[in-house]
Amino acid sequence: SRPAALAGVSPSPPGPPPQVIPGGEAEQMLTRTGVEEVLLARRAGFVKLALSRGAALVPCYAFGTVDLYSVSGSQHGANSQGLLWTLHKRFGVALPRYSGSCGFLPKRGRCDLVFGAPIEAQCATPGEPSESEVAAAHATYIAALKALFEEHKGRLGYGDRELRVA
Repeated sequence: SRPAALAGVSPSPPGPPPQVIPGGEAEQMLTRTGVEEVLLARRAGFVKLALSRGAALVPCYAFGTVDLYSVSGSQHGANSQGLLWTLHKRFGVALPRYSGSCGFLPKRGRCDLVFGAPIEAQCATPGEPSESEVAAAHATYIAALKALFEEHKGRLGYGDRELRVA
């Protein structure tokens, strides 16, 4: 939630730094097996939050997660429209349809999390990023995420895949 995110990036918060997953429930609902896609094109709130609090943006990607479950065409359709999508939009609850190794349990598979270099974006007026500063930092983040994906995909066994930013 926004209040939790604001508390997490306040000056000198106790504990580890906050981690924000910009794709959220929508990314869970729209996942398709074998398709590496992130929902970031129209999601810049996390960038604005980081700029307003002076926090670094660290690009990271989890390889293998889209293959832990099978999502058929009909399951994807049910996840992306109709009742399940309405529940997600109205209540913020993701209840995607999928198949795992045994019902809802994930398939056995390897997941690798890779991190890029922190992006220390600045704004001219500290704590008050302009729309152009947010847009520039957002574009830098997406470019860094794509570069991170390209750098590691071959070594981790995903050389035939492309990262789509929707």
